[in-house]
Amino acid sequence: MSDTVDLEFIGMRLDGIQKDLADVRRRQVDLSHRFNSFEQRLGSLEQRFSSTEERLDHIVTRISGLEGNMAEALLLLRSLRTP
Repeated sequence: MSDTVDLEFIGMRLDGIQKDLADVRRRQVDLSHRFNSFEQRLGSLEQRFSSTEERLDHIVTRISGLEGNMAEALLLLRSLRTP
C-alpha cells in the first residue's frame, strides 16, 4: 500500500458523489411534482365532497318538506271523508 493519495481516485470518487447527488435531487424534484399533483387531486376531491354534502342537505330539506305536504294532504283527505 502506498501512503500517497491518488488524485485520480479522489477525482473519480468525487464524480461519483456528484452523480449520486444529482440523482437524489432529480428524485426529490420528481417526488415534489407528484406530491403537488396529489395535493391538487385531493383538493378537487374535497370540493366535490363538499358539493355532494350540500346536495344531500338540499335533498333532505326537500324530503322533509314533502313529508309535511303529505301529512297535510292526508289530514285534508281524512277531513273530507269524515261526515
